[in-house]
Amino acid sequence: MEEANRYGILECFWSKLMTDKMTKNKRFLLTLLSIFGLILTGELINIYFKVNFNSEFNPSFCSVSNLIDCDGVAKTHYALFLGIPLAIWGAFLYTVILFLTYIDKINEKLAYVANKTGLAMATGSQSVGLKAPKYAQGFTTLRALLPENMVIGNLGADHPLENCQKAVAMLSADALELHLNAAQELVMPEGDRSFYWLENLKQVTQNLAVPVIVKEVGGGISPLALAKLKQCHVKYVDLSGKGGTNFIAIENERRKRKEYHFLTDLGLTTAEVLLAAQPYKADFSFTASGGIRNALDIAKCIALGADNVGISGLFLHTLLKEDTTGLIALIEDLKQQLAQIMLLVSCKNITELQQAPYVLSAELLAFRSQL
Repeated sequence: MEEANRYGILECFWSKLMTDKMTKNKRFLLTLLSIFGLILTGELINIYFKVNFNSEFNPSFCSVSNLIDCDGVAKTHYALFLGIPLAIWGAFLYTVILFLTYIDKINEKLAYVANKTGLAMATGSQSVGLKAPKYAQGFTTLRALLPENMVIGNLGADHPLENCQKAVAMLSADALELHLNAAQELVMPEGDRSFYWLENLKQVTQNLAVPVIVKEVGGGISPLALAKLKQCHVKYVDLSGKGGTNFIAIENERRKRKEYHFLTDLGLTTAEVLLAAQPYKADFSFTASGGIRNALDIAKCIALGADNVGISGLFLHTLLKEDTTGLIALIEDLKQQLAQIMLLVSCKNITELQQAPYVLSAELLAFRSQL
């Protein structure tokens, strides 16, 4: 991990669809279907709100008889699913189809950017590639696109050594992340309910040919967890604090009654988890991730003890809005701005920045006093 680019780790998410190369005809047909569906559902959304919230409206184009009457249906409970107009669900579905139609292109662009900027790149979970070998091709392709970059694989912490070895071989990975996501699994309707991970982590860490990185998924790794990871001989940890993507909130939205809303604020922020991890500086190399959005955030993470940072949401959103040119420009800006911040605080290198004095907010001071 000493070879990892200290300015950030470019993370991406892989799905089943992206691993199969689409023909131009299939992509074209799915694009047409999605665009037509979005236009149609957009009109149906308009009809629903017009019929139910506007007392003066003209009959819709699809209200032509007693048999074919969109306006009539829009007034009934059949127009809703889980309290949301069916047309909105349809628009969401077509948007997802359109996104997935081009997601292989998105990942090729992410790899292109990583190659151009010298960043490491971490994949999403490779479990789909283990379950169905035909889906492994997308991961294998990643290494071909990044022959010189650091590439990091990913599996859940419950995967045995054999699966971890297959995941590393699939990517020719330089390291493997094993993610801890108990809270997400508990809120996920179909999620796991058994989390006996420690012995497996110890086995994998001691026997895998590449470094193992244990990471959270947005809740932060507590000092109690770090003490247990130390016993498992883990050396690299992505603390992944609260502040970025909230998987508990995402999974709760999938539940009919949304009954786990009280857990959506669960976890330690990135700053809190870095402070809490400081007694273990000599035992681990820390990656900070979770809500990092600018060069000052990066500098703060390093000052609080991180060796590098991971950024995903900011990079993906920038790519979708500004394409590869915009993302490359953003990354180069982050590098330059971080160097400028280091100059302002008289730090010549990362080590000096990690040793620089800092001032904590009243909230962080109160948090540290309770550790």
